Amino acid sequence: MLFLLSIANNTNAKCNVRNTFRDESGECKCKPHYFGDPEDQKVGCWTCKPRCHRNAICSGPSQCKCNGGYYGDGINYCKPNHFLPKILSIHPKTVQSFSNDFITIKVNHPIPPNATTYAMFDIFISKCNHIETALHCQVPSLLPINSSVKISFNGADWSIEKFYLPFVNTQLHDDSIYFTSFIATSLLAAYIITMWPKKSRLGQVHALKEAEANSHSRLPSIKKLSQNPEEDML
Repeated sequence: MLFLLSIANNTNAKCNVRNTFRDESGECKCKPHYFGDPEDQKVGCWTCKPRCHRNAICSGPSQCKCNGGYYGDGINYCKPNHFLPKILSIHPKTVQSFSNDFITIKVNHPIPPNATTYAMFDIFISKCNHIETALHCQVPSLLPINSSVKISFNGADWSIEKFYLPFVNTQLHDDSIYFTSFIATSLLAAYIITMWPKKSRLGQVHALKEAEANSHSRLPSIKKLSQNPEEDML
């Protein structure tokens, strides 16, 4: 009798966790269409609005996550992963900036002949040509030094693995060479302009000193001539 009364009391008692109820066995459960931990007062039970896709779960308050083996936003769609294209390799591995180079992207399975293929370089999308298991795409000219690369066979479903394409900025390299040459030429010209007058003045001073030395070397004979004019006449 006491056992039955305790069960009845447990059934009527309210759970202390939000969005929960106590079932016939006396255990706290999340309300229908709610998810979470009915025993954890901090976490509690929550729901997702709008409701999650049938192949997704409500992983947090208004946070839908596709089930394993599916991809999508968890609300509008969750598609099987085998429909996603996958990048195997990119050739060449680096491209030059501002050059509109073409690259070849190898994929994991044959591309449908009627597919419309695309490559996404960061936020820039380029339409590609394709044959069998390869895409031939032109790289946009205005891109950062390193760009993420994704591909799609329909413009809506994109590859999810991370591939990066390094860029070599040849324009900046050439500009740096020109700038260095300009600085070196300017410094040489400044040195010549600064030092040439000094060298000219030094040459003039040296010539004056040499002329003065020559004049001093002739002074004794002149002085002797002036002191003995009669002897000089003989």
